[in-house]
Amino acid sequence: MNNRIDNITQEDALIIWKNFSGLPDKFSPQGGKKTFSLVLSEEDAKKYFDIGWNVKAREPKDGDGETLYYLPVKVSYAVKPPKVVMVTRKNKTDLDEDTIGLLDSKDIERADVCVTPYEWEVGGKHGITAYLKTLYAVIAEDEFAEKYGDYDDE
Repeated sequence: MNNRIDNITQEDALIIWKNFSGLPDKFSPQGGKKTFSLVLSEEDAKKYFDIGWNVKAREPKDGDGETLYYLPVKVSYAVKPPKVVMVTRKNKTDLDEDTIGLLDSKDIERADVCVTPYEWEVGGKHGITAYLKTLYAVIAEDEFAEKYGDYDDE
């Protein structure tokens, strides 16, 4: 693990399995872990897996369809907070540790994402965990958002 590992940057990325709030779920029953998964192409998945990133694959349940490749990403504010911006037609809103959970209830139309590597080694095993560095999340707005967008919120 002597070579420097570059960040992964994806524009127009697809984000799945959002838990930005860190609420308890089946993967983290105690809660507190803010996470999401970044969908990867098969080519990128192989490239990142070969470097040591924690790339996962999910086979289609019925045998039809394509394998889903994804990278689990952790969101941490402990050392260096990530830059997270929620974008709508009218606003850009910076989100922090207390407000990032808003993204859990939003339909993210597209996202520009940069994740940074954390190299770890424990008991002879090693790998790379992905941590969020930057996220610009464009929110899919409902059919009335533009019609009523000129009104001030109280």
